[in-house]
Amino acid sequence: HLPVYSTTVIQNHQLHDLFKNTQNEIIVFTSPSTVLGFLISVDTNDFKLINSRLISIGPTTTVSIEEHFGTVFLESSQPKLSILTEELLAALSSSSIPQEITD
Repeated sequence: HLPVYSTTVIQNHQLHDLFKNTQNEIIVFTSPSTVLGFLISVDTNDFKLINSRLISIGPTTTVSIEEHFGTVFLESSQPKLSILTEELLAALSSSSIPQEITD
């Protein structure tokens, strides 16, 4: 078995500084490694105290979020960013997120 690629998860200090942890904040995860990278960057082991809305690109990423005690607000019906974007915009237009977030 020859690995095709490897992923290195590092702490993102800029993300840590920008993270507000509010229900109006939306965090999009595109892989299980981005879930880990986020948790490392905001200095936590799980999503128990995270208030932001968690968005998943697909079932494998959703499993990773849920394994870390997160609740997925939206999972894309297909693992494509374009589909995820369309579905997220539709979900936001019908939710209670303030309009300035979606503009």
